[in-house]
Amino acid sequence: MPEMASRLRTAFGLVFGVAWWFAGVGAMIGDKYTAAVVFYLIGGILLVGWWLTENPAPRKKNRQNQWTKKQKKQSRRRLLGTLVAVAITAGMCAWTQQIKIDHELKQYAGPLYAGWKPTPPDPCGNVSGNSLAIFMGKNASHANKFPHTVLQMNEDKLLVLNRDRGVSI
Repeated sequence: MPEMASRLRTAFGLVFGVAWWFAGVGAMIGDKYTAAVVFYLIGGILLVGWWLTENPAPRKKNRQNQWTKKQKKQSRRRLLGTLVAVAITAGMCAWTQQIKIDHELKQYAGPLYAGWKPTPPDPCGNVSGNSLAIFMGKNASHANKFPHTVLQMNEDKLLVLNRDRGVSI
């Protein structure tokens, strides 16, 4: 009876591992990225467990000094299967994190409106009438023409502001 329970557990480890991976894809579709990563990790753990129990490590028999070709092949297969499951899980987690970052960055798009607090002291001088001033710690950026690059690293423009026909930025 314990042998049958063990067999069922290992047989369903593959099914449940893949099912958790699909649950992760479903969570990603619903913009639940943290849940997706957790589902991928659970699925990966189940698949690694299934692979290691379904393909047990070879054992040396009495008075055996070296591994046989069959035992070496079984060890390599066991290691390769485990590494494939771990690599797929890690790849899906990394892919999900990248999609999460892209999604979050897109959430910050839209009009930018002036705050209600008074303008802080300007380290560069006074801001003229209808110009834009952005304060970043002790630094300031002023603009009268748009689009205006606020932050740039080498040739990469990291933060660019543009004004529409109205007064929205």
